[in-house]
Amino acid sequence: MGQSQTKQVKQPTQEVKQTTQEVKQTTQKDGKLRFAVAGESGAGKSAFINAIRGLKDDDDGAARVDVLETTMEPTEYQHPENPMISFVDLPGYGTPNNPDLPTYWKNAGLDDYDIFLIITPTRFRQNDFDLAKKIHSTGKSFFVIRTKIDFIKWEIRKRSFNEEKTWMKIREDCMENVKGLISSENEIFLISNYDPHKWDFPRLHGAIINALPGHQRECLSRRKTWSLR
Repeated sequence: MGQSQTKQVKQPTQEVKQTTQEVKQTTQKDGKLRFAVAGESGAGKSAFINAIRGLKDDDDGAARVDVLETTMEPTEYQHPENPMISFVDLPGYGTPNNPDLPTYWKNAGLDDYDIFLIITPTRFRQNDFDLAKKIHSTGKSFFVIRTKIDFIKWEIRKRSFNEEKTWMKIREDCMENVKGLISSENEIFLISNYDPHKWDFPRLHGAIINALPGHQRECLSRRKTWSLR
């Protein structure tokens, strides 16, 4: 792809730290931090969990990735260097098993998680918005993660295609869809699960570290390559 990148967004410092302050208070109970990875079936949740843990999809211990719905119940994957941090691969919503939000919330046990990562490969859908609104009502934090951003260029055949303007438009569209639910576009990330060095993946890595309690954050800050294969 071209060399242009998304427009620069401020690093996830004060604003993201403020939105995740309650997470740090919650983790004081048992010291563990659980990131719930949520989204519709086929959104790329399992591939994201592999990418954030520095694994290829066929590595030992990797989450199973398939074109069909493969995650039927919440599956927890520990951080490769800190067992007190985990990413939970949730079943997809909007499926026969989880046709509506109340059913999904109950079946997936969403009250048990500290912070949510909402994965979407396309425009924010009604199911995504309903989930974000529900999370917001609980006082918990969430990040919006637009995956498969590397596919966009190949979908747009116009000669006038401008990568940077396209990313900007996507980011603005995401922000419009969650208006009033997040504090700033710093909580929106455009990524490819198969290129964790590009777009907003490094910034997302930093935001996740900033969401951690102090001692865990300090530990991982010394190992900034843990998720970047």
